[in-house]
Amino acid sequence: MASKPSEPQKGIGAADKAQAAGRAAPVQKISNVEGSEQVEAAAKAAPIGAPAAIGAVGKAVSADRVASIADRLRKGVITPPQAVEELIEDTVRTSLPGLTESSPLTQKLREILQSYAKDDPYLFAKVRRLSGDQE
Repeated sequence: MASKPSEPQKGIGAADKAQAAGRAAPVQKISNVEGSEQVEAAAKAAPIGAPAAIGAVGKAVSADRVASIADRLRKGVITPPQAVEELIEDTVRTSLPGLTESSPLTQKLREILQSYAKDDPYLFAKVRRLSGDQE
């Protein structure tokens, strides 16, 4: 009759009875890791300043659009209510890029800005002054 192989020892005594795997081979000293030159070169590179420049360009473009609306208003090409509507549309377009005109968020922002233009005493006075209404 064949004998059943013995189960491996468990617990604290198992380490004493375990067979030695042999001596480990010494590890060689590594002088260079493949690809480390690229990492070191990237670390020495100057930080990118483009995000700040993009913000400055965006502000300049926005200021140009507002100046264009103001200029057309002064020349009488558009009325003050049209100017307010163009400013609202510009704000909606630049604040929510990529959203369609029918987007609920776009519609809500437009509604809030229109409400401010009508209900805010300061903005209402500015619009009245633009329209020539001095009451």
